[in-house]
Amino acid sequence: MSQEVVFGTHRLVFEDPDLVFIDLHGDIGDEISPMIRDVVTWTLSKPYVLVLVPLGRSGHLSTAGWKLVRAPDPRMPPRAIATYGGGFATRIALDMAMRATVLLGNHKRLLFHGKDEVEARAWLAGAREKLARIAEGRVSSY
Repeated sequence: MSQEVVFGTHRLVFEDPDLVFIDLHGDIGDEISPMIRDVVTWTLSKPYVLVLVPLGRSGHLSTAGWKLVRAPDPRMPPRAIATYGGGFATRIALDMAMRATVLLGNHKRLLFHGKDEVEARAWLAGAREKLARIAEGRVSSY
C-alpha cells in the first residue's frame, strides 16, 4: 500500500512498510520544509527507513533546502538513501553535502547512487536487511 502527498510540482510517495520515494520536479524552494516535516513524521514510528530519490528532474535547491539536507532531524531512525540519474554537477553537489553531514557527526545512514531506479531499489533491498539487523541490535554499526 502507498500514500502520495503532492507539494506543488514535487511529490512524496510513502510505500509500506519502510520506503519513501521523493520525486522532485523543477526548482525546490520553501515547499521543502513541509516535505521534510512529512518525511520525518512518517519515519518516527519506524525502526529504519529507505529513501529513494531520482535526481534527473530536480532543479535548483534553495539555501533553506540545503540547510535541511545538511542537518537532518536527529530524531530520524537509521536510513538508507539511494539516488539515481541526474547530471554530473548534481551528483557531485549531493555527494559533497552527504559527506559533509557524515563529517559533522551524522552516521545513521547508508548512501548509494545508482544508474537507474532498478539498480537503486535493488541496493535498497540489501540495505533493508542490514538496517533491520542494526535495529534489532544484531549488528552494532554500519
